[in-house]
Amino acid sequence: MAKITYHVELPQVADPLEQDQEYCYVIQDGVQKKIRFHDYASVFSIPGLYEYVFHDLLQCVSPQTVASLLISAVKDAGEDPTTLCVLDLGAGSGLVAEQLHAAGVLTIVGVDINAAVKMAMERDRPHVYQRYFVGDIREDAIQRELKGYAFNGLTCVAALGFNDIPGSAFVAAYNLIAQGGWIAFNLKSDFLETPQSEFASLSRELFEQGALDVKRRIRYRHRYAVDGRPLYYDAIVGRKVRNLSDSCR
Repeated sequence: MAKITYHVELPQVADPLEQDQEYCYVIQDGVQKKIRFHDYASVFSIPGLYEYVFHDLLQCVSPQTVASLLISAVKDAGEDPTTLCVLDLGAGSGLVAEQLHAAGVLTIVGVDINAAVKMAMERDRPHVYQRYFVGDIREDAIQRELKGYAFNGLTCVAALGFNDIPGSAFVAAYNLIAQGGWIAFNLKSDFLETPQSEFASLSRELFEQGALDVKRRIRYRHRYAVDGRPLYYDAIVGRKVRNLSDSCR
């Protein structure tokens, strides 16, 4: 991780904040700046800030949790992780890809809508992706490019919900994966259980209607909130049975 040349303070809040409302203060060269966690351009412009805040201070464990579940499921199926060709949706600066790369996955293609995170990846982890696309995965141009790969794996970690990646973008990525391919993702547990959630229809088709053959599913502490509350997510790994329908969009 980059050397820390700044000081970070978490806010003292009277009422719990939603995850997309959380922020911190960064003091650098005597100047204090308030940075929202979901202001990715600001967060990733400061080397090491994302990792320091989320992984050191708030103890996020999702990249290693989901990646290790995927690799263990692949090995338990008698398959070699080196044969995976993974589409990493909401790739960010490559934290998940770094875990997969270390486990022997050779081909990983990243997609993220934010150009700032690609710049952070190129600065911090330039070796983990074979290729990295910036843009909306639902766009025709990106779809054409991605269809040139024989993807048999999909990862999407800490990227669904909170107006980051909508369900329709996940469906577009899911449908690029070969039948029988590996799907690994996580989602805030509340989103899977709330009938009004935008992911309710997606959840029904994946689990109740059998679009995904689930091999691993655990509930775990994704990280702590700025007020100290544990935030729980579900990590899910399975094999794709069929494409998802447009009704999930």
